[in-house]
Amino acid sequence: MQIRAQLASGALNLPEDGRVEVKLILENGAEYPHLGYVNFYAMSIDETTGTVAVRAEFPNPDRLLLPGQFVRARINAGIRPNGVLIPQRAVMVNDQAARVLLVGEDDKVASREVELGELQGSDWGIRDGLEAGDTVIVEGGGSVRNGAPVRTIPFEREEPPEPSEPPTPSEPAQ
Repeated sequence: MQIRAQLASGALNLPEDGRVEVKLILENGAEYPHLGYVNFYAMSIDETTGTVAVRAEFPNPDRLLLPGQFVRARINAGIRPNGVLIPQRAVMVNDQAARVLLVGEDDKVASREVELGELQGSDWGIRDGLEAGDTVIVEGGGSVRNGAPVRTIPFEREEPPEPSEPPTPSEPAQ
């Protein structure tokens, strides 16, 4: 329901070709190398579980996918115009609000409340409270106070290690 409402309001846009991408995560944590696309979306919701049936079709040239195999799916339901992702560790969350520390024009720390969206990997999607050009403090935020002068260093994201690849048919599974 939430995705439908966001699509209707323009907060979320479908891909230009209208095809909704799906990525599979295999049992060992590796990402399946071929994209799939949603080809069926039920028009009713299961009232007991709150779920909707969705079907996606994937190419399977290497025959890695088997009937009944357990996988997880990531559905790219749309593109959020002007969406902002920031590292999870840059966000301070308490029972009242979520806040980030910013570097203001005068190189002084300022705290700002943000509205959190979905967690995507190790990043929070920010729905409201940040704009293009805002400089968010990612590291060292625990040692500064509102109004304190700071010197900025560009943030360099460390990529997580790749999950292990699935065994090829000629390799024995471990």
